Amino acid sequence: DHGMPKGKKASASSQQAASLLAGGSGFGGFGGFRGGGGSGPSSGESSLSTEAIFGPGEVQDTEIAFCLKKVSKRDPITKLKALEQLTKVFGSKSSSEIKGCIHAFSYTFNQTAMCNDRRVRAGLYTCFGELLRKARKHIGPHLKRLFPNWWIDTCDPCNLVAQGAKRCFEIACPKPETLRKVLTKCKGSLFKTIGRNLSHAPNTLSDMKTTTKEQALERFVRVVSSSILALEAFVKAQTQPQAQAQAQAQAQAQAQ
Repeated sequence: DHGMPKGKKASASSQQAASLLAGGSGFGGFGGFRGGGGSGPSSGESSLSTEAIFGPGEVQDTEIAFCLKKVSKRDPITKLKALEQLTKVFGSKSSSEIKGCIHAFSYTFNQTAMCNDRRVRAGLYTCFGELLRKARKHIGPHLKRLFPNWWIDTCDPCNLVAQGAKRCFEIACPKPETLRKVLTKCKGSLFKTIGRNLSHAPNTLSDMKTTTKEQALERFVRVVSSSILALEAFVKAQTQPQAQAQAQAQAQAQAQ
């Protein structure tokens, strides 16, 4: 390895991290997630009035605050356009400018991850990816809130959403050891969120005052199935390194 060019070393590390994420069934990578890691109600878009307003109110950057408020609207077209605009805004900001909005973004992130419109969920990860590219080093204090939905969404039935969530993990955790540390740090919030998701019925996961029965059932099926797959992915990601080490040790013993 000492003779490997620096670029190739980075590429190999990224491939190892991707392999670590790719142990689950059917999603070929990271887990995905839902919920605020125990930081808010699991009522889908019904959390809009509390979490979404709480978040942008703390943002000093007026451009980012405006976009976050637009993302928090109920109309999916408005959400999608706002996410596209926010992605451009993040691209124009410095790391230090984005740092101040991550706390607020994490609340909007969890609310938006529950949207039934797959285009909105896919757009969320395009936007999140831009944030991570610019301000990855500042994401640590907010990981426990972001991680559960992020992990669960890598198991989203929509491939665009799942791949977007996985790409964000590849940006945030280019090395396998970094991912393992994140898994260890955030497993409590993930388990809490998955447990909460599985305890819901269709009419309790959504705000039935603003949601049809069909929409509530669609959200329920997606969230519950993704949560189960995410738990499987988490277990495989945790046990894969040990299994690989055992296999390597056995191969070395046989070679001797």
